[in-house]
Amino acid sequence: MSIINRTYSFLETREETTQFQVTPEQIWKENAVVKTFSVLATRELMAKVFEFSEEMLKRILGENIIAAVVSSNIKHFGITPVSMRVTIKIKITSVEGNHIHFRFNAYDEMEPIAQGEIIRVIISADYIRRKIEEKRL
Repeated sequence: MSIINRTYSFLETREETTQFQVTPEQIWKENAVVKTFSVLATRELMAKVFEFSEEMLKRILGENIIAAVVSSNIKHFGITPVSMRVTIKIKITSVEGNHIHFRFNAYDEMEPIAQGEIIRVIISADYIRRKIEEKRL
C-alpha cells in the first residue's frame, strides 16, 4: 500500500473541534456509589477522543486509512453530568514518519475538564495480517 510510504508532514498543525452530549450510557460506573452520580467516565471521554482523531484522519486521508492508536494519556480533572455538552479540540502537533501526534483539550459547558495526547501510526492491512500470522506460528 503506497500511502504508508508517503510523507504526512502536511498534517502538522491541523486542528478540529467536535461536540457530544453526555448520555446515561457514558457514565462512570466502576462501583455503586459513583454510578449514582451520573457523570462522564474517563474511558468514555477517551473513546470519543479516539473516534474523533480517527474520523479526522479519514476526512483528510480517505476512508481506507488504518491509523492505530499506539500511545495515549489523559488528565481528566473535571466532573461532567449527564446531558451536558462536551467540546473536544484536537490538534496534530507533529508527524514522525507514519506516526501522527495529537494533543487534545476537552471542555464542558462550564469549564475545562480534560487534556491529553495520543499517537496514531498509519499501517497497512498487510502489516496487520503479517503480525497476526507471526503470533499464530
